[in-house]
Amino acid sequence: MAMTRFGGMPPSSSAWPFVRCHCPAIWTEAGRVRERLLDLISARLARYEHRHDATDILDDALRATTFELLEFPGSRTTDLAALLAAARVFWLRYLLLPEGQDEPDLEQALTLYRVINKILPEAVPDELREEVSPGPHPADPDSNVAIEQVYPRLIAYFAAAVERADGRKIYACVEGFRQILRMLPPAHPRRAEVVSTLAVAYGSLYNFTTDPADLDNRITILQFTVAAAGLPVAIQPGLMAAGSQGPSVNS
Repeated sequence: MAMTRFGGMPPSSSAWPFVRCHCPAIWTEAGRVRERLLDLISARLARYEHRHDATDILDDALRATTFELLEFPGSRTTDLAALLAAARVFWLRYLLLPEGQDEPDLEQALTLYRVINKILPEAVPDELREEVSPGPHPADPDSNVAIEQVYPRLIAYFAAAVERADGRKIYACVEGFRQILRMLPPAHPRRAEVVSTLAVAYGSLYNFTTDPADLDNRITILQFTVAAAGLPVAIQPGLMAAGSQGPSVNS
């Protein structure tokens, strides 16, 4: 069993394995292939968390599967489940490989965690936070306007889009919530509210796209929101499993 140069096993992730949800009957062929690859990677990561056998991670076939997953549209930008799984594989490989053989995997992990950090900084390993953050988050003069004025309007727009079953406008809302989230520093008191709202929006979007990435995004965001210590979840408990029922956030 390989040991890291830090003198111990790589830290386990309390948020792994993720809960997976399958609706293959309505997915496209590309969606099924993506899901199969993500399932393979997730199963291997879960097995490593249980057995701590380095061969589960250092397998060249797993690395090749991870790169194959990253070839899918959005897998390096908006597909959180793919981003998190791939980043975890490369980060663990870096920790487990002998020094001198690990730099390519570290670069891959940093690249992916920089994208994750913009949406879900809670998911970045503590050891990489300084590396993936551009420095102290500057006070964005527009962030207060975004959260106090734009966000309530976007909530109302989202509610109307869901009521009218307008997939195009729901997609626009997802992009709007993502943009607001990028403007808020990690410690902003309402960040968790926006994160959980984004999760609900992804759930509604999935009904129109049937893209498993949208469903996985919702589940992944919810898990990290709930797991983050001290962060409130804005989703009403009765609607946690019903992202398609309409907006279920506190405006």
